[in-house]
Amino acid sequence: MNKKYFVLCTSWISACILFLLALTTVTAEETNEMTLRGKYPFWNRGDISSIHIAQTLAGSYAFMSSERSGVLVADVSDPWTPKMCTVFDTPGLAVSCHVDAPYLLVADSTKGLSIANIENIAYPVNLGSYPAKLAIIDVYSKNGYAFITDVSFGLIVLDMKDPKSLTKVAELPLPGQITALTVVSNTAYIAAGDSGAHLVDISNPEKPELLSTVDTPGFVNMVQVNNNKMCISDYTDGIYIVNIYDRKAPQVVSHYDKFKNIYSILLSLDGNKLYVAAGPEGLHFLDISNPLEPKKTHSVDITGTCWDLAITETEEYLFVGCYDDGLKIVSLSEDSPVEVIAELGIEGSVESLVMQSEKLFLADGLGGVKLINASDTYRPRLISEIKTPGMAMQVVPDGRFVYVADYQGLVILDISDPKRPEIYCKLETEGPARSVCRYKKFIFLADGNAIQSVNVKDLDVPILSTRLDLGCEVRKLYLNKKDLFVITEKDMQIYSISNPRALKRINKTEIPGNFMDVFTLGDHAYLADYDKGLTIVDIHNLKKPTVVSVCKTPGNPRGVWVSGNYAYIADFENGLQLVNIKDSAEPFLAGTYETTGDAHAVYFLGKFAFIGDGRAGMRIYSSDIKDVDENGIIRTLQREGKVGKGDIGVMF
Repeated sequence: MNKKYFVLCTSWISACILFLLALTTVTAEETNEMTLRGKYPFWNRGDISSIHIAQTLAGSYAFMSSERSGVLVADVSDPWTPKMCTVFDTPGLAVSCHVDAPYLLVADSTKGLSIANIENIAYPVNLGSYPAKLAIIDVYSKNGYAFITDVSFGLIVLDMKDPKSLTKVAELPLPGQITALTVVSNTAYIAAGDSGAHLVDISNPEKPELLSTVDTPGFVNMVQVNNNKMCISDYTDGIYIVNIYDRKAPQVVSHYDKFKNIYSILLSLDGNKLYVAAGPEGLHFLDISNPLEPKKTHSVDITGTCWDLAITETEEYLFVGCYDDGLKIVSLSEDSPVEVIAELGIEGSVESLVMQSEKLFLADGLGGVKLINASDTYRPRLISEIKTPGMAMQVVPDGRFVYVADYQGLVILDISDPKRPEIYCKLETEGPARSVCRYKKFIFLADGNAIQSVNVKDLDVPILSTRLDLGCEVRKLYLNKKDLFVITEKDMQIYSISNPRALKRINKTEIPGNFMDVFTLGDHAYLADYDKGLTIVDIHNLKKPTVVSVCKTPGNPRGVWVSGNYAYIADFENGLQLVNIKDSAEPFLAGTYETTGDAHAVYFLGKFAFIGDGRAGMRIYSSDIKDVDENGIIRTLQREGKVGKGDIGVMF
């Protein structure tokens, strides 16, 4: 089956390309060094943009292109019980892939084409790559040739007889914004956005020739072909069915306009059915046995955004790649209802993390709360997980109990048996609960536009206490002794909580910014400003805090942690940033470290940086950060060794 990837608009592609071009490898000073040590989960939980089903001697496998998370490989030999198998990491955005055994070819956006040997499916071996002119969007291979589409250029043909040294043998510039490629027999069908669909003769791969173009009013993102029938998906204008008996003079025979926002289409093996992935509107079936009168026959509700489709050779099962909710498998058997029979979820997005003793607690968004044994940082392992009613945004462990800001409210977990955590009690809040901290017998929540205090003297019956409305979104709470630092969408505010029932604002000086997180150390507060980077504030006088300096980072900071002379910044799409803050008046960027996902949070302990990497899960980096003292002697700031029982993160 031919795989594909499309882009919704030119601006999206441009932004994606600019972002990838901005990504760099490690650029730290010679005395700075951080290396990836471990991760959880083993596979990356990326967002599926395309899916390819391949039959091998070992069984059937689904290859799911998951953008920044590479290609996820799942064993679907038994469609009722799919199992994650392995992951092939790529340097760019894996937007599409194709299997031509024993090779896996990956369209890796601005990083070009990647090729791997998958004879041992569990351990893909990278063989080589080919650079992009701008961004490789789709790939197909046959008879020793690889056909790749470059988003703003057209079709490129590579000789892949030696996969370690791919060589270009032909190229064909084509108008439009190339989004997908389908190859049937000796013709390549290329979706070209607002330039329509191009038909290219590839009977001689070294001399491709444009045969014709079919234009539509909107944006063509997918083409499917069976015999003389071509189906065109127009993202905003529905389905066009085209007679291609004469490929030099194709004729549109019908137009079905009942679907809007079409993400992908797939023809049945006999060409009489068309499966339509309509994003959040689910999965639909069209009967096109009479091309002049296409008719809708079925719809299947699918959780998530239906993005791409693949089918087994027997046409018993349809595989749906959901951009934000994993793999769904739909039974097409005539003996059973058309319905989802199995899922391989990738739900969850690590929003924050903290350690208590040897346990790492992950607030995993829709995935709930996960307890990880990180004593061996090379092999972090799951102790237990528990689904919470809402979306876990932040966790604060305190002995037997764990307090969770769960978006819908406060959830208190009992972890007296870490292998079997239980929900002890829960309390709904008026607004979204995004952050939590604890002071004596009170819990404070970032509750929509307010700070909500909760009396937990009796944990069996937590009681909502004072609610202080700030008039703007409250994003993060950080407690330093009796001072509560409140991060909002507009500024930083500081409150005294000596009397938890009557919070009193301390700071008179405004500290404006689009802040996401804060960390205090000594006389300074370090703020993650989504727009500006790292903002350092002098707080020796809490009534009159003053901005000392700002250090711009490449991305959009979501989290910050400070250790020694360095601030560790979770810089969202740009991974982990290291800022030297030895001189708070003149901080500078000291290192950039790519992560697989989108870095939301960072926690530092000993010599290890734990990164909450969004949907990619949790990453552990070993840090050998060194500094030069006043005598010019290089010294290591962090101690060596594993995470031990004495390494307890202080959050309150």
